[in-house]
Amino acid sequence: MSDTREYSDTRQYIKVNAGDVSAVGISDVGKKRTRNEDAFWIDESGRIILLADGMGGHDNGAEASRSAIEIFSELLNLKKIEEEMFDGTAMMDVPPELSKLFPVVDRAVEKTAGLLWERNNELRLDLPMGTTIVGLVIAGTNHVLWFHVGDSRIYRWRESRLDRLTRDHSPHQEWLDSGRQGAEPGRHLLTRALGIGPMIFADINWDRRRKGDLFILCSDGLTDMISDAAVERILRSENDVERIANSLVEAAMEAGGHDNVSVVVCRV
Repeated sequence: MSDTREYSDTRQYIKVNAGDVSAVGISDVGKKRTRNEDAFWIDESGRIILLADGMGGHDNGAEASRSAIEIFSELLNLKKIEEEMFDGTAMMDVPPELSKLFPVVDRAVEKTAGLLWERNNELRLDLPMGTTIVGLVIAGTNHVLWFHVGDSRIYRWRESRLDRLTRDHSPHQEWLDSGRQGAEPGRHLLTRALGIGPMIFADINWDRRRKGDLFILCSDGLTDMISDAAVERILRSENDVERIANSLVEAAMEAGGHDNVSVVVCRV
């Protein structure tokens, strides 16, 4: 097992190789911003990955994303997961190794949302702080669970096919889903984010994993800059997770780098 972590004011890099899991994460401040409001985390086993995109301006967005990562990484750790697997009621139609993860995610969302909501009330901010969150948990030998709040995304590359596993919590996504009826909403508005209200919930889903599955977690600093088709082209031309992560970030920079860009690429 190997674990490399590098941090600077403009760039964060984590690489984990552990057994059957290989993951690389990169977060870059981009070309237009002076501070990075994104944050991400990969546990030492590579089996828990988190990514958050903060909002609120000044240092508030960074505080929001860091708070989310700290809370989720504290609650959603391997020891906690093992404890949950022997405690609680199994969910119908959900494998036992996954069903006990749902309440852990719910508690992390509730704690983070409550903390940020209280901070906003305390500071009386004109622009409240908040953050997206997206996470991936590789559970046992057969399954993977993912969850999200906001418009940070997870993609899966399987058998040369790219699928987006998350649906943005945004008016723009609702406009797309409705067949583009009416005026097009702004792309950066959110209908759900941690901090904008005291009661927020995550969308949680799962699937059986297949050997060779590749997952991409990313902030909108990537997806606002390059299309899904561009992501797919990179995946068809690269195989190594580190080269893929670097290529995705470089593509966002070449397209303008207007926002912080964060990407985690994980192969199982």
